[in-house]
Amino acid sequence: MRRRSAHAALIALRGNGAEYPENTLPALRSALELGVANLYVEAQLSRDAEVFVLRDADPVAGGGPASGVPDLAAAEAARLDASEPTRFGDRFAGLCVPRLTDVAWLLQDWPEARLFVELRRASLARHGGERFVVATLSALRDCSDRCVIVSRDLLVIELARRRGAQAVGWIVPDFSTGSQIKCEAIRPDYLLFPEAQLRSGATLRHGVWQWVALDVADVDRLRALASAGADYVATAHVRAVARELGLSAPRDPPEQGA
Repeated sequence: MRRRSAHAALIALRGNGAEYPENTLPALRSALELGVANLYVEAQLSRDAEVFVLRDADPVAGGGPASGVPDLAAAEAARLDASEPTRFGDRFAGLCVPRLTDVAWLLQDWPEARLFVELRRASLARHGGERFVVATLSALRDCSDRCVIVSRDLLVIELARRRGAQAVGWIVPDFSTGSQIKCEAIRPDYLLFPEAQLRSGATLRHGVWQWVALDVADVDRLRALASAGADYVATAHVRAVARELGLSAPRDPPEQGA
């Protein structure tokens, strides 16, 4: 059993989603430039088995839900507007939903970066776990040693392992005895949970896995979660949290070939 850390590492949830459209390349690049080496994105699968980065209800296409992506061809999905005009006006006009291969390409410039990829339920329901997992691992093949396949479905986690995923994470539904038994049986590398799910004063039971708290809004909550046993905390408020934690100053990506 691992020893609990006094600190929690930072994960950029959907990139620097407070300042850029979520789950887009500018948001992810901004988080990396702010010194945050861990990224968390959500993925959907097109009907012709190409993986795109967005969640079930991202504000694409002028504010409409993205739940139809599993029924779109890749060429159609690639044209979806990801600029979030309701938040940013026309500042990011023309910005489209990225492919997961685009994100993998971005990581080539950041050799220390780690990527968590959540396989979203809409695509799992439409295409099944096998097809989605295989397509995701194929898209990440050049950086697979730095990627974590995440799902709410334990069967998908087991499938990802069988197909060669080097790290997997389960989003736990609760902290019940039943979930604890499943954790011990499956032994994922990471256990993830929405931060509001952990009641005040509770602590996290550690094992071979590491704990990731999602949707953390501020540094005070981050510190409380770290004290409770969280190894990582994921936030969209990357700049503000990184500044308060005293992370390194914003930096440029390494030069190609350096």
